[in-house]
Amino acid sequence: MINNPKNLMMSISNCDEVERAKEDSNHPCYKIVHYQYIENQRKVFQHPEPWNGNIEKATVLFVGSNPSIDFDEDYPTDEWCDNDIYKFHYDRFSVSNDYY
Repeated sequence: MINNPKNLMMSISNCDEVERAKEDSNHPCYKIVHYQYIENQRKVFQHPEPWNGNIEKATVLFVGSNPSIDFDEDYPTDEWCDNDIYKFHYDRFSVSNDYY
């Protein structure tokens, strides 16, 4: 069982490695970070996607890379507060979510 799923989710979404990946071309996240910040001259960064849904009740967990970057999608960025980022991922596919 996860002691604090919100803290875990936010530590993934607010990954400290993003800052290092901006400058280090050998960093494993360099290509995606460079693409968002440099190639597309974005002023905001779409956060890493930790998971979607209630992980404490999940019976199956799929692990993979982020599915896409869509700059038109209402997706968590540096401008979002942590509570809204958490609600987005936790409730993303819920019937009563505020995002779809």
